[in-house]
Amino acid sequence: MKSFDYFFGAKLGHLLLSHSDNLSRTLQKKDISAAEGQECASKTVAILAKKRDQFQSFWTNVTSEALKLAVDEPEQKRQRKVPARLVSGSAADIMPPESVEDYFRRIYLEAVDTIVNCIRDRFDQEGYKIYSKLQQLLLKTCNQQHVDEELLKFVCDFYGEDLRKGELRVQLETLGKPWKLRPNNQSGLCQRLLTTCEG
Repeated sequence: MKSFDYFFGAKLGHLLLSHSDNLSRTLQKKDISAAEGQECASKTVAILAKKRDQFQSFWTNVTSEALKLAVDEPEQKRQRKVPARLVSGSAADIMPPESVEDYFRRIYLEAVDTIVNCIRDRFDQEGYKIYSKLQQLLLKTCNQQHVDEELLKFVCDFYGEDLRKGELRVQLETLGKPWKLRPNNQSGLCQRLLTTCEG
């Protein structure tokens, strides 16, 4: 635990996972909608993506704290030479780190990119986008809000010949009358409606 590698990894983990853990707790709330979840994920990705440009301040803080705590000096690991037969494409053009700082910068950037891409992959799935649009349609209907043409067109295009836009709009207007919602009931009702539709 006195090694700089361990200390650097612990500080980097705390920096990145504090944001992803906060996102995870938010997504587990029972009253959050799919659209709200996607918005929270987008904001988290934006915050984490900015960390790419903040390595220098992170490095300065970590090395300063390490010095105070008598952690071992940072050192660059010896690069193992990859056999020529295993090197292909752009891998052959990757230069070894120029310094200890450059070595840890690469680790830092890879960690940031990994967590950002994992969140994006989870929330950029086509199925999630469709679910989110359907939920928006139901929430607007139940709150007697105007459903814009773009949202209506998206849903009708997804279902193809099973839905006609004119008929759907009339049915939504009818549905919205008895389902005026309080803000804290939106997601629960929407989930029940979606479950009914799926059944």
